[in-house]
Amino acid sequence: MRLRWVVVGCLGGIALFSIEAKAARVELGAQAVSLTVSEHPGRVVALHAECLIPRSKPAVWRVLSDYDHLAEFVPFLTESRVIRHEPGVKILRQKGRATLLIFHRHFEVTFRVTETDASHIRFEAIEGDFQRFIGSWHLEERSGGTFVRHEVELQPKFYMPIWVMRVVERYVMLKSMDAVIARCLAASP
Repeated sequence: MRLRWVVVGCLGGIALFSIEAKAARVELGAQAVSLTVSEHPGRVVALHAECLIPRSKPAVWRVLSDYDHLAEFVPFLTESRVIRHEPGVKILRQKGRATLLIFHRHFEVTFRVTETDASHIRFEAIEGDFQRFIGSWHLEERSGGTFVRHEVELQPKFYMPIWVMRVVERYVMLKSMDAVIARCLAASP
């Protein structure tokens, strides 16, 4: 397979992102994250990331389920708040701005969030700037910490070339995973 590379400058550094590579193992500080990016019919981009965080499952859960404080540490989020509680469901509104080189996009999305046994968070957009935006977080206690699996499928309502979408969403996912890992590591074990 022929690989095409895009050079992305960020905060004085340069990163190479393969547009066609399907899976990558990325070191975020001391933590390794496995990341897969794929395309689905209808201009849907799917991302799958996983890593082991050397913290207890309850500590990681507290970070991920603290929805009203996610904008304090997750890049690109400017607001995150639960706007309504329903039986077994939370309605979460998030706003933000995704930026990569010359691409800047404000977004707003409202999610229906369900939680299961302090180990699984599932979210689905019910309104906002995405035609499709679903995903999940799954936590599993393991030797040495908590294995975290994060999956997202998204399709914006606005047009963006698919290769740009892949690069932007890969960048956003890595920055977000890095922020979650850092917040977990700063928390009590």
